[in-house]
Amino acid sequence: MTAHSLVRWEAGHPRYDALLGFCRSHNDLVDYEPHFEKWSDEEVANCAVTLCHMVDKMLTTTLEKKEKDFTENGGIRERMTAERLGRRQTQNEEIAALKAEVERLKAKLKAAGLEP
Repeated sequence: MTAHSLVRWEAGHPRYDALLGFCRSHNDLVDYEPHFEKWSDEEVANCAVTLCHMVDKMLTTTLEKKEKDFTENGGIRERMTAERLGRRQTQNEEIAALKAEVERLKAKLKAAGLEP
């Protein structure tokens, strides 16, 4: 594929794998700056296209994970409500256990003749 007389490097192009490897292992502008003056327009364009595709893939993957997480776990409000209800349930269980303990102790005191 060509655009503006520049060849687009795709899988199978002799320089594609090397460029892809370089882009995968370099994620800072300072890694690329020394090459700007040396690289041809074709090399810079293919590097830019490769980086754009990599960013697109990362964003797509992130969005898919977020969508899956939302579908499985709900949104923040649903999670907050579930957490709040869960804590209330735990508190209610603790209160019920304490009330039962108080009643047990009252019965024990009454049996011992030390009624409060």
